Amino acid sequence: MMRALLLVLALVPWAAGCHQRCEEGFISQGGCVNFDLDAGEEPEADAGPPEDVGPGPSDTGPFDNGTQDGGRDGGAVDLGFTDGGPLPSGGYLLRGQAVLPMDGQGPYTPGEVWIDGARVGCVGPVGACTAMAGTVPVIETEGVVLPGLVDAHNHVAYNWLPEWIPGRLYADSGQWRAAAQYEAFVQAYTDNKGVAESFCAMVQWGEIRALVNGVTTIFGTPQPRTCYRWLVRNAELTSGYNGFASDRVRSNTLGIDQVSPTEAADLIADMESGDVAAYMVHLAEGLSTRAHDEYVELTNLMLLRPQTVIIHGTALTATDFAMVGQAGSKLIWSPSSNMALYGDTTNVQAAKQAGVSISLAPDWTPSGEDDSLGEVRFAKALVEGRWPGLFSDQEYVEMVTSEPAAAMGLAGDVGRLAVGQFADVLVLDAPGGDPYATVVGSGANNIRLVILNGVPSYGDSALMAQVPGRPAACFAFDACGAARQACWADTPAGAVSPESVASVIQSFYPSGPSALFDCN
Repeated sequence: MMRALLLVLALVPWAAGCHQRCEEGFISQGGCVNFDLDAGEEPEADAGPPEDVGPGPSDTGPFDNGTQDGGRDGGAVDLGFTDGGPLPSGGYLLRGQAVLPMDGQGPYTPGEVWIDGARVGCVGPVGACTAMAGTVPVIETEGVVLPGLVDAHNHVAYNWLPEWIPGRLYADSGQWRAAAQYEAFVQAYTDNKGVAESFCAMVQWGEIRALVNGVTTIFGTPQPRTCYRWLVRNAELTSGYNGFASDRVRSNTLGIDQVSPTEAADLIADMESGDVAAYMVHLAEGLSTRAHDEYVELTNLMLLRPQTVIIHGTALTATDFAMVGQAGSKLIWSPSSNMALYGDTTNVQAAKQAGVSISLAPDWTPSGEDDSLGEVRFAKALVEGRWPGLFSDQEYVEMVTSEPAAAMGLAGDVGRLAVGQFADVLVLDAPGGDPYATVVGSGANNIRLVILNGVPSYGDSALMAQVPGRPAACFAFDACGAARQACWADTPAGAVSPESVASVIQSFYPSGPSALFDCN
């Protein structure tokens, strides 16, 4: 949801403690959701050990579970989300009024992309790929074609919950996590996260939300389970959940203060050996001295490194960002959640001036925007009121495609349209004008097509029907007045429909899951 009131109040100092957010259909429960994400869930019998969300190098990523789901270096695997109909020999050509490769080339206006099986075979202006592709189907999308969005900060198991209205601001994440009210808001999650069917439905709803809003790779999925080895790429899980040849992402949601010097040294060794490409750490979230002390602790542990990806960094100063930039560490920025909880956000002006790589991500539905495109719109409105002209429209698009992919060490597979990349593609309406501005201004009703691993997975039904390989099971959606359909294969654990997922959630949460689309 576009929190226009927050943006106005962000520019009025005296109003910082007075704002509230509201959402149609919200059932007031009070409180908030903690960040002790997914600790203690019982995995499915066939899913192997759960992902430990603790902070140390040996316990910040998925275990090699030794099951059908594959291990960290499982190589090529049969991904559940790739199963559609048979792809034709040679694939197909997608054409658009504009193609945005997000790799330093283009835009191509008009342009085309050759989808060769599950990978991109060619990208260029119209005609550049035709000879190479040969006699394959040509799909004229008439849209803006870009890589599928990459969400580098979310908490997927919570993305069925509605927006939380805290009624106050907080100094840091520790303060609101300790508030008594949050337990009431998250009670349904707490009571049901250990029930396999319920927990699967929570994550499945989060994955459906991601797909229908243009996201093809997401970070923030809990431990591997076959019930959601299925829809979108899970950046930090084993290869069976994302198609990547190895798992080199480690995460820390519980706090840098939980990392011992010995664990930090082991993590550094893994970074230097290449076993860890990205250490995703929630850090310095809030405005307090306590929040800033987390950054100090990170530096004391010698963990300010090129592989370190700071999520939030709200308490960091310009001096801090100068050090972050020198170290080559990255930043994941979630302004809508920051504004909702703290009334202020990360100093991205200082981060940009220091040369820090900045990505945008919505955090989660309780306090952030409902989807990545919504976060882009929120961020631009906030920046134009506070730091006019700080980012170009192209940079905003980079923040949800190529930048987060690179931050997580996945630039060779996702986040760009380039030869050899996974064929993860988003097509948006093209009303004319600058194509980057078109992306920045787009909402759910502007999404015309989402292709995942070469398979048409969501979009306008007429356009979906033209793309070879569409899965047999399709489901209708009303995307803010636009008729859309999503098509997917069954999960390894069984069939899934939006209705079946919603029904499970409604069984323990009577109002049902929050809407998949933000139409405000």
